[in-house]
Amino acid sequence: MRATKKPVSVAVEFATEDGTLQTLEGPVRYRAGDALATGVRGERWPIPRETFLASYSPEPGLVAGAPGSYVKQPVEVDAVRMDSAFSVEVEGGMLTGSAGDWLVTAADGSQWIVRDDVFRESYVMQDPLDE
Repeated sequence: MRATKKPVSVAVEFATEDGTLQTLEGPVRYRAGDALATGVRGERWPIPRETFLASYSPEPGLVAGAPGSYVKQPVEVDAVRMDSAFSVEVEGGMLTGSAGDWLVTAADGSQWIVRDDVFRESYVMQDPLDE
C-alpha cells in the first residue's frame, strides 16, 4: 500500500560524537553530526546528517542544523503491515519488528520498521486503514 508521512513535528538534537541509539526496533549506530530524532510517542531514531538536512525542515524561527523542532517533508512510501516477526538490516544496525508492525520502503529502496500505533499517528494511507 502507498502511504505518505504526515507533517508531524519531531524534536531533534545532533550527536556530538559517534554512538549507538536504542530504537524501538533495536540498537542503531550513528556518527557525530547525525540527527537524533524523538517522535510522536517518544520513539527515537538516528538520521544521517545529509539525509536529515535534505528531508526535514526546521520549524519557523529555527536555523537549519540547530537543535529543535523539525518537520519531515512529505514523501510517498510503500508500507506493508507484517503478519509475523521480521527484521531489516539498515545502515548502522539490524531492526526487529513484531507481528502488526509496518515495513516501510522509500523510493531509494531504504527500509525501516514502524510500530503500528506510531504508523497510524504518523502516516496517511491512500486506502483507509481497517480499525
